[in-house]
Amino acid sequence: MKKIIQITIIMLSLSVIFSCNKNDDDDDKQTPSVSITSPANGSDLSLGSVVTITVSASVNGSSITEVKFYIDNVEKSTSATSPYLYDWNTGGESLGSHTIKATAYAANGEDASDEISINLDVSFSFTGIADFPGPPRFEAVAFALNGKGYVGLGYDYSTKFKDFYQYDPSTNSWSQITDFSGEARSRAIAFVIDNEAYVGLGYKMYGSSEDLWKFNPVNNTWIQIGDFPTGDSDDASCFVVNSKAYVITSNLGGVYEYEKDNDTWTQKADFFGQARGQAIAFTVNGKGYFGTGYDDGASGFDTRFDDIWEYDCSSDTWTQMTDMAGDPRGSSVGFAIGSYGFIGGGYDFFDSFDDFWCYDAENDSWISVGIYPLCDCPTGMVSFVIGDYAYIGTGHHNTEFTNKCYRFQMN
Repeated sequence: MKKIIQITIIMLSLSVIFSCNKNDDDDDKQTPSVSITSPANGSDLSLGSVVTITVSASVNGSSITEVKFYIDNVEKSTSATSPYLYDWNTGGESLGSHTIKATAYAANGEDASDEISINLDVSFSFTGIADFPGPPRFEAVAFALNGKGYVGLGYDYSTKFKDFYQYDPSTNSWSQITDFSGEARSRAIAFVIDNEAYVGLGYKMYGSSEDLWKFNPVNNTWIQIGDFPTGDSDDASCFVVNSKAYVITSNLGGVYEYEKDNDTWTQKADFFGQARGQAIAFTVNGKGYFGTGYDDGASGFDTRFDDIWEYDCSSDTWTQMTDMAGDPRGSSVGFAIGSYGFIGGGYDFFDSFDDFWCYDAENDSWISVGIYPLCDCPTGMVSFVIGDYAYIGTGHHNTEFTNKCYRFQMN
């Protein structure tokens, strides 16, 4: 009996010793030390830039096996060697606050994290380019084709123009091309589908125009194609989605889809808001956007607008988005660079505006991006986009017309 008791005591003692040793081993495990050393917490960073995230990580008595990087709690990358780095391309991200987290994992099974917040903002710049060489004007049209910009038509209160000019950004120079083959006009539309440019509609010296023309840059010629199907063709707006153009008329808010392969027009669902002219339109992420403008007294008040609408061509539906953050206005300039839309300039019957605004379609939000360089910002300007740059110019303020032009870029 004594032997049984002695054996039991020995076994219990060994169990306690082994248990203590195990707990001692667990207690000896060290938690990693981890720190995001760059960028600094609270940094303001430029949207579209590549941000190098640098992490310092170490652990006593063991080694770091990997560091995982998270943006807004979504895993983005893993680094297994020091220095622990991740190059975060912020292009396509939303404006505003974002969380960066780094988690370091040690060979002993322990892990630790560090987290910071940064702010993505839009920085921009305007750079003067060669002046537009034709007579100063407003209500012209513009488009970009094969790396060149084109500007023509327009009005100066006495003359309707039909001349056209090509801008080459590689040499910062303009050259005159053949005149538009239709009648001189202002308030026309221009769009590009599959590297083919189209210009038409608008307002002649007396009356509206329904004709549409295709430009051939190789032969420097204009070819007339099928007319627009309605007389409501003065001061229309347009955007292109999936190789089809969508034209929104000013008086009735009708929407027409143009298919170039068949040279045909198809009426779509009417614009859901108040019909208007002098509006802006652009395309972002496969959706069309339309807004601002004025109704020329149709509502009884000659109203200027700040509302923005999204058109989904797949469902033929309109959805109202967040209003532009600036003042209501007409005769602004609108364009898109990458995943962002921009609106600038314009007037509200009494005052002209020189502010520019960026629209983040993914988050339906606006941010101010600054002031147009001219002290008295023109209205009725034109714009075209080549690569990551928008080119903006011409227009008028009160009775003064300008041929000044600028390159706009996100930095």
